[in-house]
Amino acid sequence: MRQKKVENLGTFSRKKPERLMSPYTAIIRRSGNPFELATVLVSWLIGGGYDAYIVVGCAERDICMAVRYRTVCPEIPDETEKIEETPPPTTEPRYRLVPLPDFTSNYCVEMEKKEAAKRKAAADKIENERLQKIADLEKPPQDDIDGWRTHAWVLILPGLMGIEEPFFIEPSEGISYPLDAKRYQHIESVYNDENYYANIQGEKSDLSQLNYDLSDMECWEHLLAGEPSHRRQLVGIDTSDKKTAVDTEKHLDMPLSWVEKLDISTEEYQRRYPGSHKVIHYKKGILEKFAAYSQPDAIVKRVQTFEDYALSVPLLKYEWYYQREDKMITARFDYVKREVREIFLIGRRDHLLKHTYSMDAPPTSVEGDRVMEFNYYARLDHLTKIVCTPLSFEEHYTDRQDRLQSRIIIYTEGTKAEPKRHVKDITETYSRNYDIPAKKDVYKKIFHIQENTIQLLYQYDYNFVTNDTRHFIKPNLAETGGKILFYPDKTSGYIADATASPPRPLDVYYALCDNIVWEYNTNKLIRDRETDINGYLRQRYKELTEPVMVVALFDTEKNEAAKKGWIEQETQKAEVTEREKEAEIDPLAPYLARMFGSGHGTGVPLTVKEATIVREQCINDFKTKQLARQNLVQKRFDKYNAEYKAKRLWYLANQFILTPEKESAYFADSAELSFKVHSLEVRLTRHRDLSGPRFKAMMDYLNKHPLLKEYNRIRQPTRVYKK
Repeated sequence: MRQKKVENLGTFSRKKPERLMSPYTAIIRRSGNPFELATVLVSWLIGGGYDAYIVVGCAERDICMAVRYRTVCPEIPDETEKIEETPPPTTEPRYRLVPLPDFTSNYCVEMEKKEAAKRKAAADKIENERLQKIADLEKPPQDDIDGWRTHAWVLILPGLMGIEEPFFIEPSEGISYPLDAKRYQHIESVYNDENYYANIQGEKSDLSQLNYDLSDMECWEHLLAGEPSHRRQLVGIDTSDKKTAVDTEKHLDMPLSWVEKLDISTEEYQRRYPGSHKVIHYKKGILEKFAAYSQPDAIVKRVQTFEDYALSVPLLKYEWYYQREDKMITARFDYVKREVREIFLIGRRDHLLKHTYSMDAPPTSVEGDRVMEFNYYARLDHLTKIVCTPLSFEEHYTDRQDRLQSRIIIYTEGTKAEPKRHVKDITETYSRNYDIPAKKDVYKKIFHIQENTIQLLYQYDYNFVTNDTRHFIKPNLAETGGKILFYPDKTSGYIADATASPPRPLDVYYALCDNIVWEYNTNKLIRDRETDINGYLRQRYKELTEPVMVVALFDTEKNEAAKKGWIEQETQKAEVTEREKEAEIDPLAPYLARMFGSGHGTGVPLTVKEATIVREQCINDFKTKQLARQNLVQKRFDKYNAEYKAKRLWYLANQFILTPEKESAYFADSAELSFKVHSLEVRLTRHRDLSGPRFKAMMDYLNKHPLLKEYNRIRQPTRVYKK
């Protein structure tokens, strides 16, 4: 909602609005003066359970006129690094080393502290002078009616909804302020739907010094004595009968509110701002807010900071997004460092969480400065981070089964003749594997591609300050016909343990062969990784240039696909329900079709002869079917019951010589047979119990059948009436 200005006339004028629109009208018009905005906000807060009041008083000119270009934007994210200090140990160790004696001169230390204090004081003085000069330049012009400008804001008192301390809310901003905020200068009165309270505490330079206990009659004068009722202290009145107590203190009847009920539809609430867009100018900054789904790139908020007051030299820009298909939620643009940082939600196919890159980097190539962080837990390769520069490529992993921690590739710089970069060095680091000795556990592999050498560094063993190393000069496979030959003079190593025996030449040869194959596979992995990252970057470039919005799954207003699916689902459910409705089954239909053909049943009644034949066939077939069903269930019951008894007798005869496997198999088979016998017994009993009622129901149906009307009339006995 937009705030309108309240004109102030005269040097010492405290002009208040002549009339106030209702909260409902203010919401419809989406604008209002400070009093109307405060009324709307207090109405919502009271409805939400807060002890809220409208404050009538005086405020600074910028607040009354809704001017914020002398205020720092409160929406700028706080990027101050939080340093977590390690708490000191609660108990001192029992044994500790004696510290070395300190030969530092205390005099020299004191002199250095004094010099540092002087330098700091001089720097602080210069900085304070600079800040004071800026403050003088930013100081607003003199206001002739300062302290007399009428304004309205909101006061929240403690006691409800967990509020412990009173505070103010500026209605035009929706931001809370403490009681000692300098923007508010004087309080004349406060009121809400229950009462009106006039401040009689006199002028206070600091509003936090006021007493905000509205029940204190020495500080606040009430317009309606005894209101609200929950604040009353009834003396000499029987409070057991609440109605009598209220009627005793009753002094005024008020009509019901004629204001329409405050109601904001979902569509209006999602629109948020007039025209779905709001721009606020702050000190060296601009805040833009957008309604959800109103912009093609799904942006909902943008904050820009500038170096100058003319807003011509940008410094930083922050953007927040909602419901983007690429899962991006925030973007930070640093125009000083020429850097962009994008944050994503979990759920992308490439599992990208954070992407930081230079504005000058190629948008679809890894040959630029960029850092990509991934959700390693969801990736099969457990890739955590990729760091790219024009001459390097780093991969970092977490919790891999092969214990690979990082892979760093260094490239040669391209030339005019050969602009494409080539791999120069590859360095891989691994974590410790405690299942094998440290002298066999590789810590780092370094492949010098240009120098045609391989360097291996092994893990540090316990109580050793050095580690084993091994250096290979790869043989020229073109000269050896593709075979790997071993030359002792082309390998060297260092053994940290002087008492250990040197490795066997065969083991060294096997290590050379393994690492040559490893180097080949690593080069292939690097090429594949670069191809994958280039694919990610091309996809990311398309997502930035052609953004796509998605609608929340449970947003029934905008999710047309989901709405269509729900309608189709309801239609299918209704069709299934309609099909599942059992039509009235006519037991005579098969016999009528056999005698007269299909479609009979709506014609004239049957003759007595025809009815007798059809009726007898129906009854006989029913009895035959019921008997056959009973015999089938009885046959199966006897079969499974005999098997169960036979297995039981077999177990009793052989239970002491059975193996555990056979015994467990017997119990499983016995349980299954017992279940089948019990099910068939229940089914047989149910069939016997329901056969009689089913036969009676069928006979009643036949006696009332419209086609057997003539037969049933003749069959009924003649009634004799006596006078």
